[in-house]
Amino acid sequence: MEMLKSSTVSQLTTEGKIMILLLNSSPIDPNSIAQVSHDGTPAWVRYLGASNTRVTNDGHLVLDIRDALDESKGKAALRQWAATHRFSLEGLELRDAFYSLYFASIYPALAELPSGSPLLPAVAATLQRRKTNLDFRVRVHVDYAIQKLVMDFDGPFGEDTDDEFYAAISHRLGATYSPGSAPTPAENRG
Repeated sequence: MEMLKSSTVSQLTTEGKIMILLLNSSPIDPNSIAQVSHDGTPAWVRYLGASNTRVTNDGHLVLDIRDALDESKGKAALRQWAATHRFSLEGLELRDAFYSLYFASIYPALAELPSGSPLLPAVAATLQRRKTNLDFRVRVHVDYAIQKLVMDFDGPFGEDTDDEFYAAISHRLGATYSPGSAPTPAENRG
């Protein structure tokens, strides 16, 4: 697969929305970006939507870098997302579940920033727990969030234990699960 070059700005259309991906200042292998499925669906992308959105219309979780300053907001977003999907948080330490997703999405997204990005001073201030107006959010794909939480908190699973893995997911969702089948907020409301 072709390597992507520095300062590349790609506009991708996903589910009818335009997302802008800023890639780092050195060539990167597109295969290094976390994927949630074999078709290349990204596990997370920068989110540039409404600032109060914590769960998108299609059920993806939105995390904000500032959630580390006030983890109650991140935990509230996780609870909202879980309720949207009827995903059971029973037996999970909510703080650990939140940080599992936070570190698996926010930190890799930060690593993609170019070295001279004007966002970096605000990122540093935020990570040092100083208040900033930095708007740095990621949309965590619903399937990735489900799979990550189950893998981290219901595992470990052996290499050939897909049945156990999907059974654990089904237990958390209270239904039969296959990737891409997580109910959307509209389906759960109806």
